[in-house]
Amino acid sequence: FCAEKFMYDADAESSSIRGDSYTVTMYGYDKIDRFLESVSKAISICEIGIEALRAVIPQGGSFVPELEFHDSEAKEWLPLAKSSQGQFDVMQLFLELYLLEVHTASLRVIVADEFDKHLHPTAAIKVLESVQHFSKNNHIVTILSTHSLSQYLSPAIVVQPRIFFDRSVDGGIQLMEGS
Repeated sequence: FCAEKFMYDADAESSSIRGDSYTVTMYGYDKIDRFLESVSKAISICEIGIEALRAVIPQGGSFVPELEFHDSEAKEWLPLAKSSQGQFDVMQLFLELYLLEVHTASLRVIVADEFDKHLHPTAAIKVLESVQHFSKNNHIVTILSTHSLSQYLSPAIVVQPRIFFDRSVDGGIQLMEGS
């Protein structure tokens, strides 16, 4: 259906879509906003060009919020499709971490393969440090893989338990551990 009037207030607990003979009220958007505010704080310290995330309700009667990010250089809100692959990967990683934070399971694990593949090395280290801090404070087991030696040598990872594989010229693979 096509909504004639949509009212969304980020500070309200509910939002409504009104037509000639109906009103549909949705609840819980305030929880989405609080969740995204927490995620935004973690992402902003990674210095990847994103200041914040927000949920917006599209025009035309959709009940599904869409995410936008605030670009720190352009100083405007943009749809996720305008983010770089590295920015998108970091947003996805932190959204998953924060979802695990609210999960009540006794074992909470996240695995991110090549978390740094689309990031500048400096940004990758900031992401790594932020993930490490968040995971430790929220008792989440985080397994991150990388092919970048510069990340392996960063202070954030040198102090962490780690394993790595070394492939020799003859094709042999050796498992090594460090702590």
